[in-house]
Amino acid sequence: MDYAALKRNAERFPLFGRLLKCTLKDHTSAFVEFLTTVLISFLPILLAGLGSLLYNNRARFLDSVASNLQNGELFLYLTALLAPVFFTVVKKRSTGEVFPHEIVHLFIYIAIMVIAAYVFALRRVNPNFDAISISTLQNIIFLVGLVLFYLVLVYNNSLVPDPTLAMREEEDTFTASVREHRRVQ
Repeated sequence: MDYAALKRNAERFPLFGRLLKCTLKDHTSAFVEFLTTVLISFLPILLAGLGSLLYNNRARFLDSVASNLQNGELFLYLTALLAPVFFTVVKKRSTGEVFPHEIVHLFIYIAIMVIAAYVFALRRVNPNFDAISISTLQNIIFLVGLVLFYLVLVYNNSLVPDPTLAMREEEDTFTASVREHRRVQ
């Protein structure tokens, strides 16, 4: 099997296959979007951790942040962070391209959100629910959700045409038509 055939087969792999078609610019732009979004959306958690550190004289900042997440609050933040992803995945693009592995992405996002909402609700209804299990589960689901969020950003960037290239193409087309018009006269 040659390299091209191997690459074609790998591109069909759900969720991660399309990464082979994404450029470094797609990844860089997605990473900046990802960091900005996560930092801004988690500002309340970080500030609460700082407040807890100062007010309760906790020894470490991470312990203060963890104390603010012990009741499953990370599930709420994850669902809020992933909610706009649906629109990104299903929106119609002017280029006619569809989101790669759209159904797989939607299924996983719905599953994550339903599990997160269900576990959070169970924790609220039954305060004796195992806190260690909640913490472990929310951390795992949160990390999976962040990876999937990053993938959506990368794929969306790869589907959006570069405006500088589009403008350059328009300039080239216009220049060619002016040259052709001058030749005719």
